[in-house]
Amino acid sequence: MSALIRDSIRLRKKESLLILANTENLENATILWQQALKIATSAFLLQVPPSSPKSRFLSSLPLMLGQTDVLIVAGDLRWFNEKQFAALLKHGTRIAYLPLLNEILTKRSMHIDHKKLDKVSNRLAEVFSIGQTMSLNNGRDTCLEMSIKKEKGIAEIGAVRDKGTFTILPGGKAQIRPAPGSCNGVVVVDGSIDGVGLVNEPIRLQFKDGRLARIYGNNEAQKFRDYLKANWNSTSRDLVRIGVGTNHNAKLAGDLVEDETAFGRVHLGIGHSQQAAGAPLTPDYIRVTLRNSDLEIDGRPIVRRGKMMV
Repeated sequence: MSALIRDSIRLRKKESLLILANTENLENATILWQQALKIATSAFLLQVPPSSPKSRFLSSLPLMLGQTDVLIVAGDLRWFNEKQFAALLKHGTRIAYLPLLNEILTKRSMHIDHKKLDKVSNRLAEVFSIGQTMSLNNGRDTCLEMSIKKEKGIAEIGAVRDKGTFTILPGGKAQIRPAPGSCNGVVVVDGSIDGVGLVNEPIRLQFKDGRLARIYGNNEAQKFRDYLKANWNSTSRDLVRIGVGTNHNAKLAGDLVEDETAFGRVHLGIGHSQQAAGAPLTPDYIRVTLRNSDLEIDGRPIVRRGKMMV
């Protein structure tokens, strides 16, 4: 937990910190808060009541939120609406989002060489930015092609060091938004996917004109369909991110937020294209991670079966 405060947040003595936690994360959020108190005296921990409307709870905190230098959200980022989130960043608040906060995760994937991670992530983001086309395949069933022309690569290094910045923790990935409507083909999910976790049987996702059109498979495919229906509206079916994990310590373990940072693993983000447009980060999307896929940009190999080629 101390590494999170020290390296990812870089909390300073005179700064204020607010941790919002759900019931699941409360115990570990308390440990995190205790670590923060060793650095800054203005540190607060609040549990978001599970039974009350989130918007009503947050509407009672405008003064505290407005005076917060660092906000850690250990739970659900959808507690905030877009206007609230944008206002906090404009105010200069540094925001770190941890959907799942546990000691194993923080010890494994947050005790990292940040300089090395920064270098790899930014180099890969630069390669994404100058590319025109991207293709994904595994030599068998997966064959996905898209345009990335005029899109900008994004390096997510898992740190909020400057005012008005946001990160998802654990960090370690480079991503890009495919040009809207340009993605076509099929992806065979052999790693993990939201709503299921680690997959035991392949799930086939067919994309047409940038949108998830069909889902093929057996029991786990049906579980994913049920998850989509229960948690995401019908407009959130666009391919809004494709990227590669750059965290050497992260593992493919079924926690999708960590899975997509695993070194050399290709991941996809499925969500709402309008929300993704112009956003440096898209925290609210369906995550898909692949074990053994090849990624090419303009015919140049970027990833070969989990091995970085750049």
